Amino acid sequence: MSHYNHRDLFWNLRAVKLESFAHTWAKYFTFMKRISLYPVPVDGFDYSVKYVMFFELSKISKTNGFDEHDESFIELLEGPDALRCLNTKPSHFKEVYKDTPLDNFFDEWRFVTKLPEGIVEKHSWILFSHTDKGVESVIDLLKSKGASFKRDDLPIFENEVLVQSSPQNVLPANLKQNDASKSSHETFIKNLRIYYENDNEIKIQVPKKKAKNVTCDSLGFRDNQTLGWKSFIEILQAPDHIYELGPAFAKKEYGQKTKRLKAISFKLVTYFNEVYSAGLPENYKVFEPAKDVGTGKYRPKFNCATNPDREKSPLENEYEKFPKDELIQEIKYLAKEYLDSKDNAFMEKITVATEVALRKKWLTESEMTELIQQKTDKEVFQEESSKYDECINKEDQIKGH
Repeated sequence: MSHYNHRDLFWNLRAVKLESFAHTWAKYFTFMKRISLYPVPVDGFDYSVKYVMFFELSKISKTNGFDEHDESFIELLEGPDALRCLNTKPSHFKEVYKDTPLDNFFDEWRFVTKLPEGIVEKHSWILFSHTDKGVESVIDLLKSKGASFKRDDLPIFENEVLVQSSPQNVLPANLKQNDASKSSHETFIKNLRIYYENDNEIKIQVPKKKAKNVTCDSLGFRDNQTLGWKSFIEILQAPDHIYELGPAFAKKEYGQKTKRLKAISFKLVTYFNEVYSAGLPENYKVFEPAKDVGTGKYRPKFNCATNPDREKSPLENEYEKFPKDELIQEIKYLAKEYLDSKDNAFMEKITVATEVALRKKWLTESEMTELIQQKTDKEVFQEESSKYDECINKEDQIKGH
């Protein structure tokens, strides 16, 4: 592909800001090979779009926890949350304009990994190329051409650590963190409490502070009907808070669920960094393998709990009166009935009963998981039948000898 450098086509944009953003993204997401900007023709593919930013990905197979062709990353990059995906606040990116733009300025932009038809290839402005020596070389070039700017204008790396003026105050994922940093990240996450509030809202609480209401769009989900948000709510509401990827041989479902979990984790990390200045690496994993309950199962590192501010339901008040032994027997009974019938009414009761048991510390999460994953009558019958058939076969073999 031939590349040109028509910066003059974008006279209303600030060159230093755009190129420094591009270099920052490329240094943070090291699988980016080249970032180019194109103007949209008058008869372009969308009347509101004026600028197409084209991200060429390198042939490196994996970096920063993302595969170069990982649909979860590409979907985020090419969607309405592209800036959030790149750890960039809209209020920062807005400064690429010379004049104050409209509030919905990002409607003028389209981020892509494949160049759309109708774009004139020779009209590109190369913001970043992997052959560049770095953003400082861009600055030197601009200075030689008489460009004036202040150091504070640049969202770039300083001493190999992102500073406050950068898109996001987090460590670059390709730098090694020391043990103290890792420990502080784990402590922050494990001290978080997240509550289910309703189908559109959750509550997040950090130690010694009041729980904060957070809507699905605040976390970067398009709405409460997206599969990612629904999966997140299901994790919060499940008695054991387990997210199951499914059997590995079901490659399509397994792959989709893996990407969905990765996207949920990415959105949470971005939110924690923006709101709480957590300093988590972009590829930090909020979920961990639940090895105690089997392979392909994950649970959150943060605490899932019932919202302490909400009014208790009549059913919860009833279970609060149960002695320990009776409540555990009730959970066993409900789990067995649900597994045999798949009636959601039993699952609703299990959820309430297990929350009460966990809150009173009558069960650990692993004990609870074992309790509600007991075998159905059908499975017990099949297992006993299999043992019986095996015994008969052995007897026949003995008689045959």
